[in-house]
Amino acid sequence: MRAWRAATCALVATVLLFACANRAGRVTVDLPLPTEDDLGRRAYAHVARIAELGPRHPGSKARERAADLIFARLRALDLTPIREAWFDEREKIRFENVRCRLRGNTNKCLLITTHYDTKLELPESRRDGNGPFVGVNDGGSGTGLLLALAEEFAAAGARRPTLELVWFDGEESIPAKWDLDRALYGSREFVRRHVQDGHTYGAMILLDMVGAKDLRIDREESSSKALYAPFEAAVKRLGYDEHFFQTTCDVDDDHIPFLDAGLPSIDLIQFDENPHWHRNSDTLEHVSPRSLGIVGRVVLTALPAIAERVLR
Repeated sequence: MRAWRAATCALVATVLLFACANRAGRVTVDLPLPTEDDLGRRAYAHVARIAELGPRHPGSKARERAADLIFARLRALDLTPIREAWFDEREKIRFENVRCRLRGNTNKCLLITTHYDTKLELPESRRDGNGPFVGVNDGGSGTGLLLALAEEFAAAGARRPTLELVWFDGEESIPAKWDLDRALYGSREFVRRHVQDGHTYGAMILLDMVGAKDLRIDREESSSKALYAPFEAAVKRLGYDEHFFQTTCDVDDDHIPFLDAGLPSIDLIQFDENPHWHRNSDTLEHVSPRSLGIVGRVVLTALPAIAERVLR
């Protein structure tokens, strides 16, 4: 009986705390910050499991097994993932996104996303070996880091903001040469289904190619300028200045459909200084647990300010 009363009192106190925070017009986000080593090690283990599947181009068995892996890990965390599949008549390919909503203490929802597919075919000029393109940094790193972040969010419970984690299929261009009209299938489909009038999304964060050993996250110029401030503050607080925003790029990526729909979005990507991008050499040996840990810690540190800005 005493334990029941204590639990009840704790629940009431939590409800009152959130009610007071809402009346004050503020949100309370209190996420523990794991060490670089802990977060990076867990993320890297997920990346390694993804890499073992080989090429994950849309329509392949390996792509399906990757979705199985993501789904199973989220279920193991007692979360409720959803697999959303559709058939594209033009490409004659079945695509599939994996998404997972985590209820938190904010009214609006923050999207944290990545893609898990790989290119079907590399351009001839990008082929630098006989091995397959397994996309360990390009697709694998964001996938593994988002799974490790899901572990953090699952453990945080009521201290987290309301979140939706999404792993997109079909980010890569189907033709070997980049063709925007035949790429970004997963993010376009998500926007078509879910980002409509009356949606509750406040902003979108995209993680793409975040695991290089020589970590240099670009300032991606099409991203929403207002979302940079929380990340800049987090980078400064953690002492990671050398790894962030020293170079610029402008890329067509999964944040573009969200920007086109009017949703503030930011792409955390290393594109400018990325010698293994769309090359056979994008393998596990060029991905660093420390880099994954650094990016993950920056995201977690920036979340309270993001929640205060766009998730009330």
